[in-house]
Parts: sequence; C-alpha cells; structure tokens
Amino acid sequence: MTEKVKVPSGVDDAIKWAREKGYTDCGIVLATQFVPIKFNFEVIARWMVEGDGKNDDKLLNALVNGYEVEPEHKVGDWAKVVFTSGGQAIGIVDTLAFDDIIFDYLDQNTEVKRCRIHRDCATTPTPEEIKTERERRLWAKIDRKPYEVKDDDVMIIREGRHDNSLQVKDFDKRELHQMMRSGDIIGFYPVESFISFEEVESNA
Repeated sequence: MTEKVKVPSGVDDAIKWAREKGYTDCGIVLATQFVPIKFNFEVIARWMVEGDGKNDDKLLNALVNGYEVEPEHKVGDWAKVVFTSGGQAIGIVDTLAFDDIIFDYLDQNTEVKRCRIHRDCATTPTPEEIKTERERRLWAKIDRKPYEVKDDDVMIIREGRHDNSLQVKDFDKRELHQMMRSGDIIGFYPVESFISFEEVESNA
C-alpha cells in the first residue's frame, strides 16, 4: 500500500475550503497558478513554492488519492523547511509566534542562523534526516565536517566488555569511516582537546 502524501494543516484547511466552494481537483490546481493568487489558494501556493517544485506533484497526488495532515509543530519538535534557493533548514522549534515557528539551524557553512517561517510551510524531517543533522551538529562543535578526522585523533573501539584506543593514523581511512558509520567506533578524542604536559616544561 502506497503511503499517502502528508500536507500541513493550513493546506488541508485550504483544500477543504476550496471543495466547499465547489472547486474541482483540477480547479484547485489551476487556482494556485493565478497571479495574483487569492483567498486560501495562497496557502497552497506558498507550500508548493517552499517544496522547491517537488510539492507540485504532491498536490496532485493528495487531491486524487487522498492525504494525511502533518501534525502541528510544538516547541521541542524537529522541523524542516526547504527554501526556494534549494537549501534547507532543519532544527528544533524553540518558539511559537502567532502562526510562525522559530528555530536555529546550521547553514551549509555550519554557521548558526535563525529561521522564522509560517508553520504551514514547515514539515517534519525523516528519522534519517534528523540523525544526519544531529551528526552534523556534533562535528560542528569541534569545527569539522562530518567524519573529518585527523591523524592524532584517538578513536575508542568497543570490543566485548573493554574499550581500546587507537590513533587515526593506525587505520586505513576507508575502513575507519565505515567503522564510524556502523557504530564499531563509539567515539573519539579530537586532537584539539589534547593537553600536552610538555608545554608546562616549555620555556616559551
């Protein structure tokens, strides 16, 4: 059974309103293309634009085959917004302001940005997207890209009941990245956090 398209609650309201006014499925699609777009069709059109073109087909699918309504975002929920420029923002909602949701996100350069968007334009990221974002944020804390390692980093490998530590330079890099993704490596000490006692003895 094919999973139904999910739409924001505002889009659901707009579709119901249009059908009550006597619009056919084709009429709803055409009404979102008018300039200027009027009435509740603006909500649908904005959702289609935020979807970077992908929501056009989703609207057709939703109208013909039915759809499910995205749950309302609450403070503490993960939210995702796709920009018309092609980028996206994924973050945890920390503020609700009227019909907007607000959250911080990391841009492509891992700089913290603030996003304020109408809740009808936000969707819920998939578990895979949330996992990827969590990893990206974890690595950003030490100013690195995901899985960017250095030779003097110390990897912690869990073997049975004991943990072993090895430096990155002792691994083949491809094997290392695979072990990190598979969970064989449970964490590491980045070289930036290393404290050298030799510096205490230095005359500098």
